[in-house]
Amino acid sequence: MFKSILVSGLILLAGREAGAECTLKKAAELHVTIENNQILIPGQLEGTKAKFLFDTSFPASLITSNAARQMKLDVFPLSPIFFSGTTFNNLHSREDAGYVRTSKLSLGNYEVSTTSIGVFSPNDNFGGREVLAVLGSDFWSGYDIELDLPHKVINLFHAEDCKGRNLAYWGNDYNVMDLVQSGVRTAVRITLNGHEVTAVIDSGSPYSTLTERAASMLGVKRGDARFMTDEHAPNSQPTDLLSLARFSHGLGLYRGASPDVRITGLPDIAQWAGPGGYWVARFEQLKIDQETISPMGFRVVATPAPLEPETGTRIPEKLVGYDILLGVDFLMAHRMLLSNSQGKLYFTYTGGTDFAKPF
Repeated sequence: MFKSILVSGLILLAGREAGAECTLKKAAELHVTIENNQILIPGQLEGTKAKFLFDTSFPASLITSNAARQMKLDVFPLSPIFFSGTTFNNLHSREDAGYVRTSKLSLGNYEVSTTSIGVFSPNDNFGGREVLAVLGSDFWSGYDIELDLPHKVINLFHAEDCKGRNLAYWGNDYNVMDLVQSGVRTAVRITLNGHEVTAVIDSGSPYSTLTERAASMLGVKRGDARFMTDEHAPNSQPTDLLSLARFSHGLGLYRGASPDVRITGLPDIAQWAGPGGYWVARFEQLKIDQETISPMGFRVVATPAPLEPETGTRIPEKLVGYDILLGVDFLMAHRMLLSNSQGKLYFTYTGGTDFAKPF
């Protein structure tokens, strides 16, 4: 049992352990909109009204080259530079590639200090007329992030003296899981039809998806399932993780001083041109910590072949580095705290339907 006290933007959590109180200091309260199953944060960039896509999985923050041009931002070439722990290697060959530096970025009432944003896309937007930029995990990694999407709120916290403490301050009914590193992103281990798989929290993906490779490893084939075409706005860039990696062809993303593209796999994904769209597969049970969903359906999407032979029933972590993307449909049905300081994910089911309807 724990208790929580909210005092002027501070959440003080006291557990049974002796010692200093755990403090969650709120850095920002962001009011978001959900449009076409995208999480958008209204704000301004260099005085221009904009909407920013909230993305927890793609390692880089990006702005379209058209938007950078319209705002008359200087685009600097991609010599190796660092964005909050994510390195950009100068592997990109397109002429519109580069980065911009801005000191005038606001998310609602939250003013952001000088930051760098990559420029890679020739498209007009990232899914809507005013969606000019993606704020990726490089932007959010310094916070503990609470997603309360049923109330259209994202809270950013700084945690102090919270090692080993429960951060699900909203109630006693919650799940908690360890975050694991998978390539350049964080993930959780869940079970699907009794098999352990790797799932990435991808707030940039409107819907949760399963890789076709993982479906095959689990014994599920397309069969007579109807192949559906993804729809998105004209002149816009799809924002799921695979699509962002593909259009950023040649972008070298890695953590640390020694890139390992066999682990990150992004350049290989970018060069792979698989079919777009999805088909829906039925599964009897998905278990995420103590939460069980049964039965349920997953949108299955084509993925690159693995770089090395697969053995046994364990799905490898090479190349794609995950089996499932938990998208906005899943996030909308939960209240969660992505604790980067603890390396844990806290979440509570709040109602609604997640995933595709089983057939």
